Amino acid sequence: MSGPSRAERAVLEEEFNWLLKEEVHAVLKQLQDILKEASRRFSIPTPGLENQLKQENFILGSSTHQHLSNLPGFESMTSMDQVKGVLTLQGEALTQADINLKTAKSNQVMHFTFRDDKHWKLQQIQDARNHVNQLYSFMVEMTATHFKTGAS
Repeated sequence: MSGPSRAERAVLEEEFNWLLKEEVHAVLKQLQDILKEASRRFSIPTPGLENQLKQENFILGSSTHQHLSNLPGFESMTSMDQVKGVLTLQGEALTQADINLKTAKSNQVMHFTFRDDKHWKLQQIQDARNHVNQLYSFMVEMTATHFKTGAS
């Protein structure tokens, strides 16, 4: 079978040019807006204003932990062990933790907390923020470039 005719080729080239001119920039703008919002949510606290970050509480509660017994350090947990607690996340830091662990073997309740003045920075949140900010900067550069060929 032979290649496309000149008329077909002209139509395809016109559609491709329309795609480069109209659609690519619209999609890049949408991605940039999404990344801007994500970056805003990962904002770095201003020194002295850390308390203005929204706190999120996560409630832990479970009475069966068979799935935990496969994890290192949890091999001795039975299905009757109980974990309950509340974790408070503020920005990228775990600011409060109150965890109770009740073991079935000894019927002993262990209570874990950490000091309010010692926050745990969560590296995963810091990494996610850095990646989102890098991608947003890249997208700003990309939208400044006007695509003129398929190679670009």
